[in-house]
Amino acid sequence: MQRFITSVLLAFLAVHAFAAQPVLPSSFAGWQKAPGAKITADPAAIDPANPGVLKEYGFNAGEVAQYTRDGRKLTIRGARFNDASGAFGAFTFNRTPEMEAEQVGQGAASAGNRVLFFRGNTLIDANFEKTSAMSVAELRSLADALPPAPKDASTLPILPNYLPQQNLVKGSTRYIMGPAAMVSTDSPSLADFTRSAEVAVGNYTTSMGTASLFVIAYPTNQIAAEELKIAQATTPDATIRRTGPMLVIARGPISKSEARSLTESVNYDANVTWNERTKFDKFDNIGVLVISVAMLVVVLVGIALFGGFMAGGLRVWMRRGKPEGEQSDDFIKLDLKS
Repeated sequence: MQRFITSVLLAFLAVHAFAAQPVLPSSFAGWQKAPGAKITADPAAIDPANPGVLKEYGFNAGEVAQYTRDGRKLTIRGARFNDASGAFGAFTFNRTPEMEAEQVGQGAASAGNRVLFFRGNTLIDANFEKTSAMSVAELRSLADALPPAPKDASTLPILPNYLPQQNLVKGSTRYIMGPAAMVSTDSPSLADFTRSAEVAVGNYTTSMGTASLFVIAYPTNQIAAEELKIAQATTPDATIRRTGPMLVIARGPISKSEARSLTESVNYDANVTWNERTKFDKFDNIGVLVISVAMLVVVLVGIALFGGFMAGGLRVWMRRGKPEGEQSDDFIKLDLKS
């Protein structure tokens, strides 16, 4: 029991020590962090309106800091997640349609004095007191100063890639990992997150208005087939089809033909993802393996030849100076002359 309590205590201290690490650098591009920055493990301190959403995306630490440069002020809220998927999902959740895409980190958008971007497993929400022509470029320096996500947690989700690009409303794509984020859509009960669902949703311009397309992925085809029946019963107004372990659902002001065309443009590809490492090191290279085997054979043959010469030479050396009759014990001879 004492050992268990000790293990729990050590784990607790490790989590808090990790959370206490700064999320934001002390300086970047001439901006200096002002005293009073707050590091927190409470998602409500980073996003008071949506702490549950941050938890769903795997929030583990955050920091709120003010930076100053030449009399200008900049407030930054940084959120760190367990993996890059969480940072990407939180970015899509906080991005608004009026934001313009920017080239910062792995994805960025801006509107007015606000710039939102993510890199690795860190999300940055920057609010300038007054922007300048170099504001976005300065944040690129901040992105470069952020640590990359751990190697085993750096893969971005591929589900949003299934959303068709034609007629997609700019900035409307969201990647959702739980019910709290799903509430922001017009169909909060469409996915069963108790069965490990993940959702990509986007809005599309149609002849009748703006409709939503949901791509809901489940772990197996069997689960998806069961959820298909439930979705058909609970949302009879939607156009629904299943492709592999995914449900594709079009809902909203859209004609039947448009909905059918939109849902049929999404098709599951079992080979579309590869989340293992894709670069081989020298120990995985088949050429190195063949060369190593060849070298081993050469070494073994050399050892065998050397041992044979040594054994034969030693035996010859031991026979030197012995009379002919005394050498008969050294070798077995067949007297064929008789």
